[in-house]
Amino acid sequence: MIGLDEIQGLITNILVGKVYVKVPSPTTDLLQAGLLDSITLVELIVGIEEQFGIQVPLEEIQSDHYRSVERIADFVSLCLARESIEQV
Repeated sequence: MIGLDEIQGLITNILVGKVYVKVPSPTTDLLQAGLLDSITLVELIVGIEEQFGIQVPLEEIQSDHYRSVERIADFVSLCLARESIEQV
């Protein structure tokens, strides 16, 4: 299974390469800092789905999951773990 540090790195790459957002640190609150809005959030979710091969259910799109790279990585890790259990 992919580690949290690697997930954080891949998320940072998505933010920089697809969403055009430079993140100062993994703990920076992206919403409070004004780095993410509704459009960039959608772009980020699409990038995450493509990068990690997961589907983010509509009911799980909550701003708390996307506040920082650290929280996004935790959420992605949870989704990956859930999908691997479902495939068994």
